[in-house]
Order: sequence, then C-alpha cells, then structure tokens
Amino acid sequence: MTLTKIELTLSRWCALLLLTVVVGCAGGPQTPDEPVVTERTSQVESNGAAYSIELTLPPTVTARSPFDLGVRVLRPDDASPISVAVGARLRSGAERLPRRPIVRDLGDRNFRVEGLRFPRAGFWELYVDTTSGAHTERTQIDLEVAETR
Repeated sequence: MTLTKIELTLSRWCALLLLTVVVGCAGGPQTPDEPVVTERTSQVESNGAAYSIELTLPPTVTARSPFDLGVRVLRPDDASPISVAVGARLRSGAERLPRRPIVRDLGDRNFRVEGLRFPRAGFWELYVDTTSGAHTERTQIDLEVAETR
C-alpha cells in the first residue's frame, strides 16, 4: 500500500499537531531554571531630600507573616551618627503596626529591621524616619501587602 503525496503531507501535519498538543500539555519545552528572586531593593529620598536610603524587602510581603527589612543610608555620606525608626500605616484607615519592630545598627550606615508584621492585607505606607543630630526626615514607600495563602 502506497501513500499519495496528499496523504503523506496530511499525516505529517497530524503528527506535528499531536506533538504540539503533547508538548503544550507537558508545560512546553524545558528551559533552564530562572533565578529565584529572594529580595527587592528600592532607593528613595527623604521628603526634604537630606537623606537617600536603600530599602531591601522580600519579593512579596504577606499579612500576618513576619519579615525583616534592610535599610542602608546612602546620603549624606559624612561621618555623623545616624539612627532610623520604622513604622507603617494602612492607607485606607488609621490602623498601624501592632508592635514596634526592632532596629539593629549593623554599622557602616546599615540597619536590619526585624519582626515587621502587617496585621492585614491591603495598601500600606511604610515609613523610615532617619535622624542625624537634631535633624529628622521621613522617607516613605507604598507597599501592597498580600493576603496569606
């Protein structure tokens, strides 16, 4: 039994279609694993522009799940001592963090804020108050807190 050109072409197209369906169901062709994002960094200026800070957060912040925040003061770069305080408020109301997080001075203008925990999901304003001597300025970022899965 011999196949005509049309039957041969049709059988090749059917085989290609079947292969496409099988690969599609298997999740597509295998690609190298993409790197896992373990943190995100944002550089922001204080409201009066006296301080520039870098904030390091986890890629996703979820409600009722504690996390740590990295704070690095980039400017001013003089030798004056710096301190930071961190807080947050829910954008749609007066709710604030249930407890004050612990701020650890790691030296060289680096700080680790431990035990941040948002009590519920929503849009929050995270703020960092940076102080040098008698001068304090606030830096804030908007942060979406996801519901815990």
